[in-house]
Amino acid sequence: MTRTTFDLDRVLADPNATVVYERDEDGRVRRSPAWQTTGRMLGGGMLRSTVRDLREWVRFLMAPERAGPDGRPLAEAVGVPPAAVGEMAAGAVWCGPGARYGLGLRQASLRGLRFVGHSGGLKGVSSYVGWVPALGVGAVVLTNLAGVPSEKVFTTMVGAYAGLPRGAAAYEPEPYPAPRQGLADALGSYASGEPYGRLRLFLDDAGELRAAVGFPEAEVPAYMAGPDEVALRFAEYLAPVTLLRRDGRVWAAHYGSRVLRRQELT
Repeated sequence: MTRTTFDLDRVLADPNATVVYERDEDGRVRRSPAWQTTGRMLGGGMLRSTVRDLREWVRFLMAPERAGPDGRPLAEAVGVPPAAVGEMAAGAVWCGPGARYGLGLRQASLRGLRFVGHSGGLKGVSSYVGWVPALGVGAVVLTNLAGVPSEKVFTTMVGAYAGLPRGAAAYEPEPYPAPRQGLADALGSYASGEPYGRLRLFLDDAGELRAAVGFPEAEVPAYMAGPDEVALRFAEYLAPVTLLRRDGRVWAAHYGSRVLRRQELT
């Protein structure tokens, strides 16, 4: 992985570095004036890479015991026990409906077909790397535009390879007839310590549930998918929000890979 780095200066000095784009307030695609960085929080998601390098990473995760250029197992060459990679792929903790998370890898299922991977999204970047153990195939999705449903691109590809129905998704919940109090419990604002770690659940003028996510806010329709579960209806996919309770009261919401603390009660 010779072109993978946290060093933004190295990226900018690369004559073959990509140009990153973003959408303006009118939805038009514009060239981004700068790459996003977080200074001391580089390990939180600021690794830059290429499709070729990420392909090698996925191939390693799929088969850490595979022989490397020097004939030794790749895992041995980099000092990572193959069993540790297996533990990462298996997931250590719950991470949303039907999903588990384990040190940088998230496990979920597509119509019963287990897949393992991780998505990424920053200003000017959308990505997903993953594989399907039962099929022995992996894929890398890397775009230079924020907001692209990279995991949906991945699941569409592997779903087609597996012969699943077109449009099969990893998250497809039916609406749940939530009682009035259950719906009221969900309403409010939630946030993490990051500018884009924000979620607001509210009712519009017609009394329909909606969500405002990220920063700046993007507003999408939503519906109750369980007594403590809300489905956000993006244009290309549904995303789960799980309400977390303490002593019967909602104190936080799990969205994506983050726990967002409740900011106000309504």
